[in-house]
Amino acid sequence: MPLLHAFPLFAAALVAQTPAAPAPEAGSTAAATPPAAPAIAPIPGLSWSLIAKEPLVQDPVSFCIADDGSIYVAESFRQEKGVEDNRSSKFWLEDDLQLQTVQDRLKMYEKWVAKRAGGMDYYRKEEDRVTHLVDTNGDGVPDKMSSFSGPINEPLDGTGAGVMYLDGSVWYTCIPNLWRFQDTKGTGVADVREKVFTGFGVRTALRGHDMHGVAAGPDGRIYWSIGDRGYNVTNKEGKNLKRVFTGAVFRCEPDGSRLEVFAHSLRNPQELAFNQWGDLFTGDNNSDGGDRARIVYIMEGGETGWDMNYQTLEGSNQRGPWNQERSWWKWDTADTMRPAWNLPPIEHLSDGPAGMTFYPGLGLPDRYKNHFFLCDFLGGDEYSQILSFAVEPEGAGYKVTDAHEFVKEVLPTDVDFGWDGRMYISDWSNGWESDRTGQMFTLWDPSKVEDVNIRTAQNLVREGFAKQADSLLFQSMAHPDVRIRQRAHLELARRGAKVTEPLAKTAADAGQPIEPRFHALWALGVQSRRAADAGKRLAKADEAVVAHLSDEDAEMRRLAARLAGEARIDSAG
Repeated sequence: MPLLHAFPLFAAALVAQTPAAPAPEAGSTAAATPPAAPAIAPIPGLSWSLIAKEPLVQDPVSFCIADDGSIYVAESFRQEKGVEDNRSSKFWLEDDLQLQTVQDRLKMYEKWVAKRAGGMDYYRKEEDRVTHLVDTNGDGVPDKMSSFSGPINEPLDGTGAGVMYLDGSVWYTCIPNLWRFQDTKGTGVADVREKVFTGFGVRTALRGHDMHGVAAGPDGRIYWSIGDRGYNVTNKEGKNLKRVFTGAVFRCEPDGSRLEVFAHSLRNPQELAFNQWGDLFTGDNNSDGGDRARIVYIMEGGETGWDMNYQTLEGSNQRGPWNQERSWWKWDTADTMRPAWNLPPIEHLSDGPAGMTFYPGLGLPDRYKNHFFLCDFLGGDEYSQILSFAVEPEGAGYKVTDAHEFVKEVLPTDVDFGWDGRMYISDWSNGWESDRTGQMFTLWDPSKVEDVNIRTAQNLVREGFAKQADSLLFQSMAHPDVRIRQRAHLELARRGAKVTEPLAKTAADAGQPIEPRFHALWALGVQSRRAADAGKRLAKADEAVVAHLSDEDAEMRRLAARLAGEARIDSAG
């Protein structure tokens, strides 16, 4: 029988393994964190709950939800208290513009140390950190917090603005390092603290233009971004990657190999999110010079035109070519002034893009299928909001559709979806600087939250995909949650040649819906690329990828072309 229809046969067994978590009462909060009359305003028909506030959560910049439902939160207490800004430290601007390495930045801090109360200890007084929130009594509300990472507070550090849980590791982006933490002893505190790469954040630039958006790609690689503080990093193969004046998106394999720049010349790309086809998007901030914030479709090798030096240009020359040449404008075939050498945004949307996520497919009204959610952070909840929008193909790119307010009366820094069918929101609570306040909310559609597919997803991630039979993984590529489909295809790719032929058959079965075919093709492409990276060829996987260059479905053809290029397949064999 078609794999899509086989999946429900496993649902009863999966659901029976774990009881459903109780639904929080709408508008309720944890007893351990009494509310100060909080309120958010989502679209009609949704329920919401305050699940944590200070001291459980303080100054939250971003968060992620682990496979067991616990929450890791990146907190920052160093805004203008160790993490500085050229606008409030104009005395070092000319020095800052000359920096070429992160060690140069440290020397600049030492040169101007007399400007700081307490000398170099000024930069160490406060900390950034990753905390771990756990629900110990099973009521669906966190009631215990621990400092998972320990203090991150060296002079070159901060802001920690991206966190992701994956396969037992917590990845954390905090200039100048990409960190990987692990708790191998089960103590609740990381005993492995690995600096996977260092050299990010050459310049001070503007506060908040940091490393963000660490995300797991459908190709099995790790992606993250940095703002225009620049980078000078050497990868594990010995190649130096250097642009000290602009932002970029990076990717590497989970073992840290093959670090590369995926796209560059962004101003301050915040969180990254993939759509259902594996294309990458971000929100990029404006420069307060008459330009507008942007939704960017991040194409591999893309260049979007920003230079950190433009930020210092004022008056009639404000922002220089960025404004004069309309680099931030959307593409318009009638506009002959917009430069053709850089990629335009697909839309001007929001004023302060921050956290961003893609709806995985379960828990919200049907309208939100294939929608993104973007935090619009403006320093106060009376102006800030969470926006929702979708994208549709347009030519070689996309256009934004159905953009609208989703949640108001909140100061959101990040948004994500749990395995319980609920949306989670971190709320900075107040202003622009650290003040040890913060909140976390969850919201849900009462008519959707008991969907049996949510239960199957919870049990799959708790058990782990490595423990599942091949047959269940194949069926999981038809699951309504795109995260489940992706994890299934990556685990199948890892299992190697023994599943290559069944993957090829699934991808070629035009009688199935597109989802299992598409994810089977992804798995084949990952197999081909990893074999090529190891100096080998996996002929059957290569042949299957090439066969879909002439697939009747446009998305299958497009994916096949991408995968064939990444695996460096030069013929059908």
